[in-house]
Amino acid sequence: RLPFAYKLHLLLCDVEKNGLDQIVSWVEDGNAFKIHDRRKFEVVIQPRYFRQSKMASFIRQVSKQECE
Repeated sequence: RLPFAYKLHLLLCDVEKNGLDQIVSWVEDGNAFKIHDRRKFEVVIQPRYFRQSKMASFIRQVSKQECE
């Protein structure tokens, strides 16, 4: 099982390569990311990388990473 942070980084690199960065992308300086289309993120992107399917679960995981 891959760590959450690794999967998130992989997701962000993959969406850029696959032209899905209109849904989620790195911000300009590369130190953060932004979800541009929450609905598409939940339906198209999130299930490909994470077991949880709800945005609240994803946000909790991101918040947990910030504390570690």
